[in-house]
Amino acid sequence: FASSLGIGVRHDRKEKLMYDIQAKKAFPISPSASLTLDTKGKWTFDKDFIE
Repeated sequence: FASSLGIGVRHDRKEKLMYDIQAKKAFPISPSASLTLDTKGKWTFDKDFIE
């Protein structure tokens, strides 16, 4: 299994902080792992944790 997680903070011109969370996960489908199912997700929140 392969996976990664990224967390970041951005600042925009309106003095607002934004938080980003990105994740990726690969699941092998074939026994030799030559075929995988890749899933990705991204979430963005502001400083009040509103999505």
